[in-house]
Order: sequence, then structure tokens, then C-alpha cells
Amino acid sequence: MSALPSSASRADVRQERKLRYEFAKLKAKGQLRSLYRTQYAKTVAGPTTTVSTVQKVAGHSVLIGEPFTPTPIGGKRVGVQADHQRDAQKRQRHTGSLAEGVPQTPMNFQTQGIHATSPDTGIDVYDNAASEVSPHGTVSSLARRATQEGVGVSAQAHKDLVSEVKRLRESFAHVLTALDQSVTKKKQLREILDQLQHAREQSSTELAQLREQMKRLGSIYSVAKRLRKVEYNLPRLNGQVELLTKIQLSGTTSLFRRKRLPVHEVRNMIWL
Repeated sequence: MSALPSSASRADVRQERKLRYEFAKLKAKGQLRSLYRTQYAKTVAGPTTTVSTVQKVAGHSVLIGEPFTPTPIGGKRVGVQADHQRDAQKRQRHTGSLAEGVPQTPMNFQTQGIHATSPDTGIDVYDNAASEVSPHGTVSSLARRATQEGVGVSAQAHKDLVSEVKRLRESFAHVLTALDQSVTKKKQLREILDQLQHAREQSSTELAQLREQMKRLGSIYSVAKRLRKVEYNLPRLNGQVELLTKIQLSGTTSLFRRKRLPVHEVRNMIWL
């Protein structure tokens, strides 16, 4: 049983418990619709007062008891009876203080000789009654409110999660784009490096060819040098040839006849 306000009196507590028990009993027997059709609709339409009034105080629904006319239900009359002995027994069973707003009552107590747990249905009266009426509002409304709050929190968390996943996807796409660009640049650099290596090979080949040509030019230069030396000695050789020709024509034969010269002297004459 939920905590009651500190301003509630003992009579209000007893009346509320009685009404909860009767409501749970009617709910268990399935007589709520027939009761509404026969009695409650007329009571609402007429000037008579209702059984109870639910007021909203400080954001909480509070059940306030009001005088009501006993209504026959199933051939019986339902009303509030002031039984002093029963009140004394209930006061003895209370373990808490009503002034503190937290009454503690045993789960099983007798009201007009009937247990809180109905023997016909086996349904706990306070469970069914508490599910319909609560000092702070109906349990279904509280559960609905808690469910809405939970759904709101979960929706907000889901929205945050979706936005975070979207942001991560965008970051991942940017990273993939940068990675693709780096791979493309790497391929371009590799191609440039291959071109440079090919150009280096070509330049090394051309350098080898130039070296061979230089060697050939060096040999040609030596040949030209020798040729210039021969050209320089050519007039001298021509003079020697002319001298030999004259000697041969003017009578070398007679000279050799008169005096035979040695062979080496003849050679010296030729070289001169």
C-alpha cells in the first residue's frame, strides 16, 4: 500500500480501504459494467454526491472521501459502519504513525468478517485496488508515465546514437577518400620514379657511347699527329730522292767503276 499524505485522518484511511475492497470485489465478480449502467450513471446524472472525489494536489492525485448514499449491490446494501471495536483492533494492528504519513498494516486483515484476499477469486484486494486507485494517481497512469519517460529517454539515446553513427560514417568516408588520394599519389610517384630510372639508364648508355667516340677521336688525333710529322719530313725525303736521281744520272756508274766505295758509304750518301 502506498504512502498516504500526512494530513489524512484515520477515518479517511478506513473509508479508502473499504472502497478499495468493494471495488476489487466488484471487479473480481465482473459487476462493474452492470453497476455503472444501473446505478452510477443515474448518480452522475442526478444531484446526489459521488462516493469519492479525486483531487490533484501538488501534482499528485489524492482520493478524498465524501458522504454517499448506500447503494444496493446484488441484494445487499453497502455502507460505512462505525464499529468501535473493529477500529480499536485496526489501531492495535497499525505499526506506523499516521502523522508520519506511512501507515503499516498487515496484508491480511478482516473487514466485516471477510479477508483481504477473496476466497472466491483468490485475488488480493489491495493489488487490484491499488492497480486502479492510488493516492498519487492510478498505477496505470504512473506506469504509462514511466513508460513514456523511458521511451523518451530511449528515443533520445537512439537519436544520439544515430547521429553518432552518421558522424562516424562521414569521418570514415573522409578517411577512405584521403586514403584513395594517397594511393593515387603513390602510384604517380612510382611512375615518375620509373621514368627517372629509364632516363638514367639511357644517359648511362649515351655516356658509354661518348667515351668510345672519345677513344676513337684520340686514336685519330695520334694518327693525325704522325701524319703531320710525315708531312714535315716530306720535303727532306724529296731532296734526298732528287739527289739520288742526279747521282744516278751523272755518272755514278763511272764513279763506282773507278773507286769502289763500301756499301755503308753509299748508304750514307743516299741518306744525306
